[in-house]
Amino acid sequence: MQRNIKKYPHGLSSIYVHMSFKVKYCHPVFDIKEFREACEECFKGIASDKNIHIESLGFDNNHIHMINDLGKYSEPELRKIFKGISGKKLFEQFPEIKQKYFYGSGLWGRQYYCYSIGSDMTVLRNYVKKQKFFTIMHDKQQTTLDSY
Repeated sequence: MQRNIKKYPHGLSSIYVHMSFKVKYCHPVFDIKEFREACEECFKGIASDKNIHIESLGFDNNHIHMINDLGKYSEPELRKIFKGISGKKLFEQFPEIKQKYFYGSGLWGRQYYCYSIGSDMTVLRNYVKKQKFFTIMHDKQQTTLDSY
């Protein structure tokens, strides 16, 4: 992948990270196709609104992996943006899932994973591809591991 350094008003940046968020109580909510697709659309919308480049997005039954450019944000800011906005929007869209699985609390657990990616993304790209559900952001086509 050729990395283009993005220009911002006061600097240049190209910092790719592998981030992972887990849902509270480890419920397998991403096995629900409609919820998973709504979460994917929500993440795409957030990325578009905040000018964040997502390289790829992968879901397992109770967590999400993504490779994205931090852009002008710090890692804690980006985590707060994605988890906060998506949790609110998804529970507005699926109140029955909030009631059934999350007992009136939030979607995302406090735990997270974030790792800065060096110049070779191949290993991490392959890892994200091995998730139960995988989306290449450029192709916008979701596949399952069975497809390979």
